[in-house]
Amino acid sequence: MLLAAVAVAAPAARGDDVPFRALRATVKLSDGERGGSGFLVALPGGDSGPPRTVLVTAAHAFEGKEAPACTVTFRAPGGPAGYERRDLRLPLRDGERRLWVRHAAADVAVIGIVPPADAEVQPFARGDLADAARIEAGVVRAGRSVWVACYPAQLETHASGWPVLRHGTIASYPLLPVAAAATFLVDYSHFGGDSGSAVIIDADGRPVVAGVVVGMKRQTDRTRSPFEERTMHTPLDLAVAVHPLLVGETIDAWQAANR
Repeated sequence: MLLAAVAVAAPAARGDDVPFRALRATVKLSDGERGGSGFLVALPGGDSGPPRTVLVTAAHAFEGKEAPACTVTFRAPGGPAGYERRDLRLPLRDGERRLWVRHAAADVAVIGIVPPADAEVQPFARGDLADAARIEAGVVRAGRSVWVACYPAQLETHASGWPVLRHGTIASYPLLPVAAAATFLVDYSHFGGDSGSAVIIDADGRPVVAGVVVGMKRQTDRTRSPFEERTMHTPLDLAVAVHPLLVGETIDAWQAANR
C-alpha cells in the first residue's frame, strides 16, 4: 500500500496570543547613547475628551537627560523584509516643564504618545493592569510564568525594531501589602536595556500586566592585593520589577495632570 505524503503547515501565530500582544505593545527608547524599553497602554475617553495612549517605562529612562526629546521605535508593515522601522521623536519637555509624570516613590514614568498612523502596535488596555483583587485571587503570584518583551543591551531581533521575547517566573512572595512589596523579583536573564518593559502573565489567553522591570540583582565581590584592587559584579539572573498597583497610580497621576 502506498501512503501519500501530507505536508502539514505550522499554524500561523495569532495576533491576539499573549506573547504577541507583549511584542506589539512594546517599543524601544533611545537617546543616542543609552537605550531602554517601554510599553503602551490605551486609556478610555471620559467626559473630558477622546481615548488616549500613554507610554509606560522606568523613570530613570527619562531622568538625567538633557535632550528635550527621545526616539521611540515602532514597526510598520512594508518593505522587502515584511516590516519597516518607524522612529518617532517624543518630546520630553516643553521648555522647563516636564511632560512626563513620575511616581513619588517608585521608578515608573508615564507620558502621552501618539503612535505613527501605520505602526503595527496594540496597546494594553488599562484594565489589563493587575489590581489587588487579581493578586489576592492568585492570578499574580510566586511561581507564575511570565513574558517580558524587551531590548537587552539595545538588541533588536529584526532591523525593523522588534523586541526580544523573554520568559521567566515571578520569584517573590508575598506580593501584598504593596507597602511591604513595592518591588518584586522575576527569575529571568536580565540585562541593561530591559528597564521599562512590562511583566506579562497569560491569564487564560488574556494579558495581565504584573509590573514594570526597573533593575537587576547582582553579587558584588571585591578583592585587594598590595598592587591591585578589583571589583566584580555577577548577575543573579533576577530582575527587579515595580508592583502593578504603583504602576496604576502613576497612570492615574498622568491622567489627573492631563485632563
